[in-house]
Amino acid sequence: MACGERSYSVAKAIARGCVNILMPKVSQGSLAMNPIDDKNDALIARLAEADRRTNPRTPTALTATIRASGEVRRIKGEVADVSIEGCKIYTWGLHEGDEVWIAIAHLAPMPARVCWAGEGVVGLKFKGTLHQSLVTHLGFL
Repeated sequence: MACGERSYSVAKAIARGCVNILMPKVSQGSLAMNPIDDKNDALIARLAEADRRTNPRTPTALTATIRASGEVRRIKGEVADVSIEGCKIYTWGLHEGDEVWIAIAHLAPMPARVCWAGEGVVGLKFKGTLHQSLVTHLGFL
């Protein structure tokens, strides 16, 4: 089978050298860019973003109660992942820079700051750190 045939799986195509994902190709002594370089740039940016994390994330599906500092209103959310330094939560009503108190599952509330916020999801950085064994425990709940 030739490289251009669609019946190849991606893994087979990569193994046979038919797919050049991250490297530019050289053609006739000049550097010709791979036609999917824009996609490569986006992939490299996502990988670099993931690489800057210093602690591993533990996937979870736990409920959390969040209260912005100085407010009485509590917000519910679902913790998508947690590390010793922070977590990602699916929730609404929080903005980057907000100081909050978060209670994950059965844990006592702890202070945190909203590092980033998207539509329906936020990233929190805890003021202190959790012990790694606690993070592992949360992954099993």
